[in-house]
Amino acid sequence: MSVKLILPILVVLGTASTAPAAQAQDRGSMNEQQACTPDVFRLCGSHIPNVSNIINCLKTERRNLSPECRMVVDRRATVRRVKDTN
Repeated sequence: MSVKLILPILVVLGTASTAPAAQAQDRGSMNEQQACTPDVFRLCGSHIPNVSNIINCLKTERRNLSPECRMVVDRRATVRRVKDTN
């Protein structure tokens, strides 16, 4: 995979952690990656490679995300909120 493809996938799925195991887990499934990569390029490409800016961009552009990517982002946000409360 090229760096251009890997970075947006990692960003979309929230790789704020620097731990390798956490990064691998945050990549999500292949289906999740496929759902969100086009939206990262389409909506937030100007923010690459700044991970936090891309994540903020996706949050700002939530209503413009594809339905598939929006479901991935929402599901991941819910999982993070649940983990944060435990």
